[in-house]
Amino acid sequence: MIVKSVRAALRPVRLFVMALALGWAVPFLWMLVAAFRPERAAGAGMASLVPDYVPTLANFAEAWELADFALYYLNTIIICAGILAVQLVTISIAGYAFARLRFPGRTCARWRSSASTIRSPA
Repeated sequence: MIVKSVRAALRPVRLFVMALALGWAVPFLWMLVAAFRPERAAGAGMASLVPDYVPTLANFAEAWELADFALYYLNTIIICAGILAVQLVTISIAGYAFARLRFPGRTCARWRSSASTIRSPA
């Protein structure tokens, strides 16, 4: 009895969540349809989610030819390596302070820093 009443109560919530998920999925679906749209199919039918053409990979070939992906990868590696180096230094210093030094509020600060890494970002 209780299970049926819980399921009945969750039905509107499930419908709302499914509608919300569909709302978030539509732009990604449109992006996927647009990626395979041939150049000649642009124009009035551009906003359609239902393709009325034969999909093509020409857009992907053109993107690979025009973009300088080697430079983009190098830029990403440099940025990530810099961020990693700074984080390793600051985290090592903070870890040493928490492990070796005694200061007022140490336990509270340690719990707050642990909790901030556990919770999901807002």
